[in-house]
Amino acid sequence: RDRETERQRDRERQRERDRERQRERQREKQREKQRERETETETERERNRDRNSGYFDSNASVSSDGKMIYFISERPKGKGNGDIWMSKSNSTTDWQPAVNLLDVNTIEDEKGVFIAADGKTIFFSSKGHKNMGGYDIFKSVKQEDGSWSEAQNLGYPINTPGDEVDFTLTADGKTAYYSTKGSVNGKFDIMKIDLSNYPLVAPAKIDE
Repeated sequence: RDRETERQRDRERQRERDRERQRERQREKQREKQRERETETETERERNRDRNSGYFDSNASVSSDGKMIYFISERPKGKGNGDIWMSKSNSTTDWQPAVNLLDVNTIEDEKGVFIAADGKTIFFSSKGHKNMGGYDIFKSVKQEDGSWSEAQNLGYPINTPGDEVDFTLTADGKTAYYSTKGSVNGKFDIMKIDLSNYPLVAPAKIDE
């Protein structure tokens, strides 16, 4: 009877050792998955470090197809202080290294970039082109060869001797919104303007 009891105990100890090895294998699998997740996170962080530079980055605008992002950055290797940069997506979470829009940027400040629904017209504010006042709103169109057209001042009544920034345009091209400091109170006001008879871009095509 004692020998049988001892054998049962041995079997139970062996089963417990087997269960512990199984638990250890499961824990090792979990640790391996965690290491993979950490590696993926670090890789993703490295890929996106070029977009988020550690300097002032702001005013991101994504194209209607989600493939391009335009933004303002004060990172090094620009032409001025705040410049317009762009990046093309590899996937929904991965972007190519940012490229400076040298054709558009100046040694002065550019800010408030917006990509229209046509995917090739940008609107932005600048102090460095042919200005009426401080910051004026300009537009530039991407050409077939990838270059950008000369910046065009949108003129009065959109631009004034004050500052105009943060221009946006509806997809149909008929209504624009922007901020201006041209009023007597010396503060920025939000403006809405009807562009039905003053098309800045062709209306975006909407799939039915």
